[in-house]
Amino acid sequence: MFISYSFEDSSIVVSLKNKQNSLNRTYSVEIDCSNKQSKRKKVCEYLDELSNNSQIFKENYFNVKMRFPTGFSEETKKQVALWGDIIQNKHRNDDDEIFCNDPLLIIEYNQPGLASRTITPPGLAVRNITENDVSAVIRGTPNYTPTAFPRADLAQSNSVFAFNDMQTMEHAIARLYENYHNNVTGRRDPIVGRVYWVEFRRANTFDVCERLHVFD
Repeated sequence: MFISYSFEDSSIVVSLKNKQNSLNRTYSVEIDCSNKQSKRKKVCEYLDELSNNSQIFKENYFNVKMRFPTGFSEETKKQVALWGDIIQNKHRNDDDEIFCNDPLLIIEYNQPGLASRTITPPGLAVRNITENDVSAVIRGTPNYTPTAFPRADLAQSNSVFAFNDMQTMEHAIARLYENYHNNVTGRRDPIVGRVYWVEFRRANTFDVCERLHVFD
């Protein structure tokens, strides 16, 4: 993503283009400057803020370029955009076109499905399961190594999980089936959620597939 700026009266005009020029957006921000030095300082402050909060522009880019499934929530889109940057950077010096060893597993939760299922933790009363319980099943998969965001201010998601190989992700999906599928529980509960996997490509796109019948 390329960022350029120019002055028009009391505004900074910021233009954004990606390498393929398929996204070209312009934003105008009012500034109050009494002299050139003040204006220069305002520009630097604004560009610093722009750099630190560039997720706004990345979201626009991903929405246009990558065409998210309609089932993805806005929070999931943000998470996928962040992981896309991380995985692209990880592979910047290799020749792979498809980053198949860095898939994402995504769950878009269905709250009635959580509310209809119960769990009895050791020594505690029975309660409904939560997103934390489902994510614990995934994170408990043998050989699963949690990959933390490089920024400490980003909380770990209970909906988006990064894996370092496809086989471990398949084991995680099997564990979801074994714990929550209606054929296993013998109940006819609503589904816990919809399950997707995402695979990134060097061209700043991804393949996404919904895994059916994980819970019903």
